[in-house]
Amino acid sequence: MGLPWYRVHTVVLNDPGRLISEIGRASRI
Repeated sequence: MGLPWYRVHTVVLNDPGRLISEIGRASRI
């Protein structure tokens, strides 16, 4: 899994709900 964690952390600070969507899509792959 090659998620850009720096971006993930930024999303967490800005919009936690968006992170859930990111994780959801990544889990499907």
